[in-house]
Amino acid sequence: MRLPPRPLLLLAALAALPACQDAAGVGVGLIDDADVDPATRTVEAASVEAADDRRPAIGFADSTAALAQTRVLAGDVADPVFGDARAVGYLDVVRPAIPEGMAAADVRSVRLELQRTYVYGDTTAALALALRQVDAGAGSWSPSLDYAADTLFAVGPVLTSTTVSAADETVAFDLPASWVEANAELLLAANFNEAFEGFALEPTRAGGAGAVFGFQAQTPQTRLRVITTNDTLSYRAGEVFSSLQRGEPRPAPDAFVAAQVGSGRSVRLLFPLDAIGPAALARAVLRAPLETTVAEEGSFVRPVAQNATLFGVDTATGTRTPIVIVTVEGGAVSAAQSDRLTQAVQAALLGAAAFDAFELVPGALPGRVQGTLFVPASLDVLPVLRPGGAEAPRLSLTVVGS
Repeated sequence: MRLPPRPLLLLAALAALPACQDAAGVGVGLIDDADVDPATRTVEAASVEAADDRRPAIGFADSTAALAQTRVLAGDVADPVFGDARAVGYLDVVRPAIPEGMAAADVRSVRLELQRTYVYGDTTAALALALRQVDAGAGSWSPSLDYAADTLFAVGPVLTSTTVSAADETVAFDLPASWVEANAELLLAANFNEAFEGFALEPTRAGGAGAVFGFQAQTPQTRLRVITTNDTLSYRAGEVFSSLQRGEPRPAPDAFVAAQVGSGRSVRLLFPLDAIGPAALARAVLRAPLETTVAEEGSFVRPVAQNATLFGVDTATGTRTPIVIVTVEGGAVSAAQSDRLTQAVQAALLGAAAFDAFELVPGALPGRVQGTLFVPASLDVLPVLRPGGAEAPRLSLTVVGS
């Protein structure tokens, strides 16, 4: 795609481009992009392969608007297609206003309640989760996109445990009386938010495929409920983090690229745009079909990612340039009405952009492309079909002039 710049043609092409009006930059509906118009050129992908994904951790602390994360993951799953995964969830809570005159002696019991809203894996699995307290002496954890995906924090002994399944809407941990007595004063203290580092949810899978569950953080149903003599105090979720450890990679499927959020794997697409030449574009449309049959196999479910971040990649240097956040619609990744995609392909055709491939990273990267898009932590998959089957990824380019 690196053609010599042509200043006059570049100026004419930019003049022909539509005004940038899509603030979201997202495909908002599939359109008929077949070659029904003689000005439309369809370019099928020459290759679709797996690439290394350098995105930050799938879950990060949430206490600022710029880094909001709404879900925490915990569980253990054995997946024969996308690979095994073990998620340890960390959740801190924020102290509410304490009624005047309340004392430690008034604290009667404490329960951690979590609203379950997500499952990846065997929906019939019953998974044991152990609750531990994060060790405050090891230093605090704070909002960051710099955590490695497999970051673990120091924790204390098991406090209690419970069993969770896909049938449970709410999961509860009753803290032992010894813990309640030892922490009653801290629970009411003014410095609670600084002194208390939260809990860890550690999974134990006893055979079977298992599952990874997601718990909604920003909801009234997720809370630390402190029962006192005359009142009930609700400590809402504050910081959350999902630590993800991956098993050995599985052999690559022949029909599709098994990309997944948090797997370290994205999708590299190579289109032979040199065949188009230095044309002026009115529109570029991307469609990348998915292998949707893997989303549900019996009782085993793999949610399909609803968003992906599209990059332009210079394969010689490894430089990645974010282009647009695209959506999954009708069983395919779709960017049908994106001025940003049109401008990026136009620049590549005219030699004004140094990239020769595209890359799809499942999930949306916060604050990296078009402001901050809050996407809950997940193990969602993006199984993009390779060329050679019934469908292949393609770019449909509407050319201006001859």
